[in-house]
Amino acid sequence: MSRLEKIRNLHQRLRRFRSDESGTAAIEFAFVAIPFFLFVFLIFETAMAFWAGQVLESGTELNGRLIRTGQVASGNITETKFREMICGCAGVLLPKCTARLQLDVRTYANFNDITDQNIRNPDGTLNNNNLTFSTGNPNDIVVVRAFYTWNFFTGFASATSTELSSATVFVNEPFQGATGNRTTSACG
Repeated sequence: MSRLEKIRNLHQRLRRFRSDESGTAAIEFAFVAIPFFLFVFLIFETAMAFWAGQVLESGTELNGRLIRTGQVASGNITETKFREMICGCAGVLLPKCTARLQLDVRTYANFNDITDQNIRNPDGTLNNNNLTFSTGNPNDIVVVRAFYTWNFFTGFASATSTELSSATVFVNEPFQGATGNRTTSACG
């Protein structure tokens, strides 16, 4: 085979290769699939974080009612037990809930006195040393705040975790001689 024939043969093969479109769908899918699935996963992860925040909000509200009605005070429920009760609302949605959940329960004489109580460090992180658990007496104003560290699976936007928080404010009922010593979560 002469050199000219080899060049013609190579030219024909290149022309056939250029006109062959049988693998273009697979190549195009490879370019689009990675960003597409990453985007779908990020949407899923964001939805899970919002759902977890709502579950934390519900758990704080429902179990806060146990403080309001005096069942926590009359049942001698500790902070650890109250944390477990809030986590009982989450099921598997809030992993390692009892370890990651921080509570701040405070009483106030009037609504104008409610402040942040320096529960934040200067860098914005939670200052665990300033958190307290005081359920108060009848007719006290109570603020229940719950903080949960939510870890992201992807860490896509350089954030590997965020803080989900929930709060509820109420006036304790006049619960002298309250009954109904509930020691399980109000969520079920």
